[in-house]
Amino acid sequence: MSRFAELPDSFLSALQVPGSVLLESSRPDPEEYTSLLFSEPLTVLTLSDARGVATFFADVERYLAAGYFLAGYLTYELGYALQGLASLMPELDQPLAWLGVYRQPRRFDHRKASPDHKASPDHYDGGAFSPHAPLKIGTPRFGLEPEGYTAKLKRIRDYLEAGDCYQINFTDRFSFDFQGSLPALYQQLKTAQRVPYGAYLNTPEAQFLSLSPELFFRVRGGVVTAKPMKGTLPRGRTPEEDAALSQELQQDPKSRAENVMIVDLLRNDLGRICQTGSVRVPKLFTVEAYDSLLQMTSTVTGRLRPGVTAHQLFASLFPCGSVTGAPKRRAMEIIRGLEARPRGLYTGAIGYLAPDGDAAFNVAIRTLTVRQGRAELGVGSGIVIDSKPTEEYAECLLKARFLTDPTPVFTLFETLRWEAGYPFLNAHLARLSRSAAYFNYPLSTEAARTALLEAAKAFQPEGVYRVKLSLHRDGRLTVTAHPFTPDTGPVRVALAATRTDSRDRFYYHKTSHRPRYAEATRWAQQHGLADVLFFNERGELTEGAISNVFIDRGGYLFTPALACGLLPGVYRQHLLATRAKAREAVLSERDLLSADTIYLCSALRGLRRVEAVVTAPYW
Repeated sequence: MSRFAELPDSFLSALQVPGSVLLESSRPDPEEYTSLLFSEPLTVLTLSDARGVATFFADVERYLAAGYFLAGYLTYELGYALQGLASLMPELDQPLAWLGVYRQPRRFDHRKASPDHKASPDHYDGGAFSPHAPLKIGTPRFGLEPEGYTAKLKRIRDYLEAGDCYQINFTDRFSFDFQGSLPALYQQLKTAQRVPYGAYLNTPEAQFLSLSPELFFRVRGGVVTAKPMKGTLPRGRTPEEDAALSQELQQDPKSRAENVMIVDLLRNDLGRICQTGSVRVPKLFTVEAYDSLLQMTSTVTGRLRPGVTAHQLFASLFPCGSVTGAPKRRAMEIIRGLEARPRGLYTGAIGYLAPDGDAAFNVAIRTLTVRQGRAELGVGSGIVIDSKPTEEYAECLLKARFLTDPTPVFTLFETLRWEAGYPFLNAHLARLSRSAAYFNYPLSTEAARTALLEAAKAFQPEGVYRVKLSLHRDGRLTVTAHPFTPDTGPVRVALAATRTDSRDRFYYHKTSHRPRYAEATRWAQQHGLADVLFFNERGELTEGAISNVFIDRGGYLFTPALACGLLPGVYRQHLLATRAKAREAVLSERDLLSADTIYLCSALRGLRRVEAVVTAPYW
């Protein structure tokens, strides 16, 4: 996929209108590439009393039969009514279910970068929208301290040891104060957590912002697909580390056991409403990479029996087994006694039903509920008998990282030297492709090559140019070029007193998010220096702000190992591949200062000998 366009501002503007529902696929995905906007409902179906479930779903069927779409949410607590546990129903400050009735949605195909519905965007306009509107977000605080969390897990273990359940999904929530534009907050969060099953709902009781990576179920042409998600690890720093961690996750006994339990539960759930023998598990233990974590999913499919109603569909499947545990009914009973507050929409479902029988709902995880300036985000994990409280607590914090430590907007880029051609073009494109795959940026390497060659047609044949190729997160490519005059002055460097963090993945990829290096480059230019050299948290030499580093010691060239936290520079790789005596090593400041010679290198400037290391450090 070479392009995946961002949702137009007109869609986000419409979210300011009460009754609007956005179902967004913000993550480049070969299967999920269409977003739906439902606005101006003809009416809204709400369910506030468990005794009205049958009437509620009868109304749903009536509107579907009349050719209307329905979109909205079902809270987790609706599951008590559907699972025959109505006596456990807590008091809620919102409806058990909320579904707007709409004529049809406005669609946006992210591959085509255009809406495919003929309705004018102005028809849905909710007024001016600015993605950069000021936001005031308080510090998110988790509802349980480690000690309290450990005590809860001890109670869960007692249930597991007694044989009540095989697994319990235990949750709590982060809470924080919020002021500002909620569509702007949603825009900011989906930048940090691009997902295929995101949603925004504007209802009278609250606004809901969902950044869910998990599909509850999808119905297309009579085939129902569920994609339960169980198994989580933090991401690595590079594609190679991700691959190793993915394999570790797939082979982890605890994660496999959790995943299989939920797959078996969903197979059983689907068996109630699908044709005999049609339920299949085409994919087991697939690992998907999201911004800050790896998630393991499996896929379960089946062909619905003719005449299955929405009521039967939800009565069989809801709530999703991945957010309850197994067996589902007993797990829900235990959860009711463990969790201090109702979950509300969190771990419920958000989605739509179409009059032709198609439907799609997410599992409402990574979902914020905002009321009157106060926001909550639920998080949780699946607990089995050998779960470790410290690891489960850390998993809860990890799942909230998109909120507590969001990734900034950035571009990937390559800086190339053109001198009668691009000497390392293939190496630059290979590195860009590697980072694009890691960050899930759509990229056509052939389009990138073509853009660079087209730009070069305007160059003077005898000239030397600095060319910057930028890849934006929607797959757009931009090329800028300027004549380049090599520096002729003495090559002097300073040493940074502040330390870098080798665990920070951004040091391993060439991105526009490099605040420390950008500041150091400006400082070096002001002081007539070629570069500033950095050391990591262990005191190991890493790289310069704009260069890789080599030292000559006894006729051998040594450069810091990638694991120290540095960019795999194109010229660095060239030297390692072509110089027999060039190799990686862990180097200290003493190694640097005692070297026979220090070199800086980059694809733009080549290999340069350092003439002096100034004593005044860069802070």
